[in-house]
Amino acid sequence: MQDLHIELLETKHLEEYGSWLDHRATTNLLLKQSNYQDLDSPDTQAWAGSIAGEVVAVALLYLDQERHGHLDFAVKPSERRHGIGAEMMTQVLADPVVKDLINIQVVVEPENIAGQKIARKTGFVLTGSNPEGFLVFTRR
Repeated sequence: MQDLHIELLETKHLEEYGSWLDHRATTNLLLKQSNYQDLDSPDTQAWAGSIAGEVVAVALLYLDQERHGHLDFAVKPSERRHGIGAEMMTQVLADPVVKDLINIQVVVEPENIAGQKIARKTGFVLTGSNPEGFLVFTRR
């Protein structure tokens, strides 16, 4: 895989990447977190992952009222199966804001085997499911 470079992304630009997602959430947002719809919250941070100047992955972190992190990510369909998702997650988890969080969750569709593998590979364990039926992985 070529070098993946991540940088902060304004959350208003996340909708540009909505077509990369396969999800049954009630909104078209990246985050598969129950009752969350405010991308402009100060408790939300996003990153774009680029290779040779082209955005190939995005990640979003939402901090809830208890300051627990809810992390989601998407990889451009034409760029999947190249290790980009795992590298994106590794780099985002190394960000100082994310690194200092005690509790972080990733929510993945039951059918998304690749997403589940990425969650496990980056230190998350399956801890249940949310009301929408997505699998919840927690970083320990």
